[in-house]
Amino acid sequence: MSVFGTPNYRTFMGSRGIIAGSGPQGPGYLDTIQSIQMSVFAADSVDFGELTIARYGEGGSTGTRVLMPGVGSSPPDADRIDYINVVTPGDGVDFGELGSRGGQSVSGRYATAPDGVRCAMAGGGGPTANIQTIDYFNMNTIGGGAVNFGLLNQGPSAEWDGKAGGSDGYRGSAGGGNPPQTTINVFNIGVPGDAEDFGELAQGNIFYGSEAATDGSRLVQCSGYAGGTTTFDTIQYYNISNHRGTAMDFGEMFGARASSGVLSDGSLAFHCGGRAGTETVGFFRIGFPGNSLDYAELAADSASQCTQSGG
Repeated sequence: MSVFGTPNYRTFMGSRGIIAGSGPQGPGYLDTIQSIQMSVFAADSVDFGELTIARYGEGGSTGTRVLMPGVGSSPPDADRIDYINVVTPGDGVDFGELGSRGGQSVSGRYATAPDGVRCAMAGGGGPTANIQTIDYFNMNTIGGGAVNFGLLNQGPSAEWDGKAGGSDGYRGSAGGGNPPQTTINVFNIGVPGDAEDFGELAQGNIFYGSEAATDGSRLVQCSGYAGGTTTFDTIQYYNISNHRGTAMDFGEMFGARASSGVLSDGSLAFHCGGRAGTETVGFFRIGFPGNSLDYAELAADSASQCTQSGG
């Protein structure tokens, strides 16, 4: 149990994984939504529906509803949020706007941290400077926009872009940066305020927002890259419920890749697709360090997706 409160991470996880959108790191901007049944071994993903616009970037889940903010191919598209009902295949529906964050972010390299009700968005790349702000929206309030939450920890502006995030249902984290950073910030999702320094990653990485998963205590961050064509097969982890800590080596993905979407059912983690045109899905058990294994195939190649679960 977290020393900061009782985690409710199970409320925003489930056996159905959602993989939505894609970005320029993969085949380009896509509006496809795929789903994968994590309780059925070697089950390939299937078509679920379409987003209102092609976009990429991470979102959040209540366990029954998945929200997908993301970033489109032109600045006006950076202000939209879609949602779907996890248990009912169908197209994305307009949820609201990003509010104070809308129009700022021109990259999907922000971190998200849901607690089953709120979803916090931290950092990202802006048109003239990287974004230090943390914003949040209530996932149960259709038509609501994002509002300001606080700021990421002070440091070089490079630390605010290129992060991956996660939560234990109470505490959120955002780690990495662009160019490659090791910084990990943490914050209490239920209490707006500025983030605090947590510790360091074992390896500095640039993340595209969706490359982390949790079992409610341990948070793993997968893949990432160092810029250019240099990609990593690294899996590293830390205990998000600790006051402070340093990430440790967990194992390796079964192929070096960047921009893989990572999701979890609360026990298993799945890394889906990624840069350089891969349709593979790998998996590993979060509670037992080791290498990932081949699991299944995506119906469509994608990278830097929104990857959430529920159902």
